[in-house]
Amino acid sequence: MLDAITRLFKVVPKGSARPDLTNTTDYAPLTAAWIRRHWRTFNLRSGHANIFIIICLCYEGDEWPEGGSMTLEGPREDLLLFLQHVRYRHQNEDRQFLIFTDFQIDFKDHTGTSSRLPTIPATYRDIETRVQGTMRDLGREDKCLLYYSGHLELDSSPVGDGSAYMVLRKDEKIHDHTLCEWLRLSRFSTTTITAIFDACHSGGFLGLPYVHERDDTRMTRSKAPLGLQMKSQVIEISSTAKSQLSFSERFRENEEDSGTTHGVLTWNVLQFLKVNPRPNLRELVSHIYRKCDTLWADENGIESHQVPVLSSSRRISGRISLF
Repeated sequence: MLDAITRLFKVVPKGSARPDLTNTTDYAPLTAAWIRRHWRTFNLRSGHANIFIIICLCYEGDEWPEGGSMTLEGPREDLLLFLQHVRYRHQNEDRQFLIFTDFQIDFKDHTGTSSRLPTIPATYRDIETRVQGTMRDLGREDKCLLYYSGHLELDSSPVGDGSAYMVLRKDEKIHDHTLCEWLRLSRFSTTTITAIFDACHSGGFLGLPYVHERDDTRMTRSKAPLGLQMKSQVIEISSTAKSQLSFSERFRENEEDSGTTHGVLTWNVLQFLKVNPRPNLRELVSHIYRKCDTLWADENGIESHQVPVLSSSRRISGRISLF
């Protein structure tokens, strides 16, 4: 098949004038390697996500073992903001949504229909079963968004290996290497998975090998082994470096206070994609660094930097369509 396509299509050399269509020497043949490379990235550069896995946790009423409230305000509002952005519909929704929460919430969609969201309890077993099944079922042309808003902690146990984990309720956890194993169940190189983690210590959660630098003039290859065996194209956008805290803020839209609290990363990514639905990768990287890498203060007034991290399983450049 690839050989047939190679024979049929020709590429005009750079710098050439209008070619002589009767002279085949004016053309350079496409190679099978070129076709494979661009076919693998076609899904990344066009279309919209058709599968959404959203995990949002507020931990209302829970406390940390060492004391202090675990309750978060941002995830509830971030969930609503995300659904508004992707124009979720209560009726006649032909995309697949798996929404894991520890709360119930109503949502008014863009058609004006208001109803209780069909959520799934955010337990380890439910998330494991649904995510593994979804990854196995992803087709060649599928595009999946994985979004997490909640607590994420570093493993500080005596046998900890420097890994990190999502904090669920009832002392349940999803470690980074566990989530990587689930994502590796996606079988096709043309499938795209975009993972967004708006949480503390989230940088490099999937261990993807290519880290996009602040100005995107270079792309470093990390030594993290977790994401090296991903079959599909995976992109991770994390709100912080691994050693940092993540912050929420009340944001203003159209010079009016929205009255709601959102994760700094979530708000700025979605506001950017509103006007740039198919951004150049360099523009996206530049935007999230400019908007998120600043001093933020927690409820005690302690200031800290929040430096976002964008990484991928393969080298990518140019315009992309995330979800």
